[in-house]
Amino acid sequence: MGPPIVWWGYGWRSPYYWETRAWSRVVVTLAIAVVIILIVAVVATRFENNSVSASYFSPGDTRVIGPSSTFCESTTLNNPTSTVSATVYLLQNKPVLSAKNNFTVTNQFFTILNTEYQYWSFYLYPGSTYTLSSCLVSGSVNYYIIKGKSNFDSWVNSPDSSYYSYQLYSNLCGGINKTDGQTFNSEDEYYFVFYNEFYTPVNVAVTLTFNRIEYAPLPGSVMDSCTAPPSSSCTMAIPYNSDYWFLVETTPPSDGQWDANINVGTSCNARVWVYVVIVLAPLIGVVVIVASTIAVCCCIKKMSGYQSLPTTTIQQSPPSPPKQNDQPPSYAASSAPPPYQ
Repeated sequence: MGPPIVWWGYGWRSPYYWETRAWSRVVVTLAIAVVIILIVAVVATRFENNSVSASYFSPGDTRVIGPSSTFCESTTLNNPTSTVSATVYLLQNKPVLSAKNNFTVTNQFFTILNTEYQYWSFYLYPGSTYTLSSCLVSGSVNYYIIKGKSNFDSWVNSPDSSYYSYQLYSNLCGGINKTDGQTFNSEDEYYFVFYNEFYTPVNVAVTLTFNRIEYAPLPGSVMDSCTAPPSSSCTMAIPYNSDYWFLVETTPPSDGQWDANINVGTSCNARVWVYVVIVLAPLIGVVVIVASTIAVCCCIKKMSGYQSLPTTTIQQSPPSPPKQNDQPPSYAASSAPPPYQ
């Protein structure tokens, strides 16, 4: 008897096959739903935070900013300082580095106690230059030029010689102790630091002179602008989905304090309908996915309730032995032919 032939098993017609595939689809659809919900959460958070950004300016500084013309219907410029005005420009073309801003920062005989430091910081563009004149009454002080806020923060936490420029010594201010000049080749925030690592206080007189390159709008490229006077703000509309450029500019200080830090802030006033479309479309997709998942689960449950068809076995009869034929009579036993006569 041969092996039974099974006509209903785990092939593509099997309910187990479709149940496994259905559960795989459930897992995939739920994963997609989770991703969509995360995207919606990120977009909603951006809408709630209103894309507020702040930058530290110095008087006479310029900075290119980038509010989204898709998500922002306008931008608000906040100017908390009482000594300068700030203006934001909507430009048809990218501004160019051309304007020169010359100013001098002078401090007469400030005191640096042991293990303390004094610094000035300015945002400089390529091509900007500076010169330093310094005078020490007594002792010595280390002088550093540090590029970038993260590097400056690292130096504050652990002063070391990796940013060391040189050491200034006293000459009783009988003349200029040290004159230094430098041209800057990359855009960044630069810190000019005087650090007293010794045990005695140091009296220092410093004069920093800058020839600073700044952004300037090209003639005829200004599409719109708004100016925030001291301690006020202004709002400028932004065309939808445009390729315009945005430039913030601060005026020279009215009190001559070029080294003042100005916390000028810009905020994106949301284009509400864009956020509504972006949020509602994924949510509708999540609803469809969840509804489809519920339907699939019900289908799986229904399929699991079906009874499997009985196994059909065809019994085969054993093979019959070969049929035995009668042997022909032997030649000897047969009658001989008649003799030849």
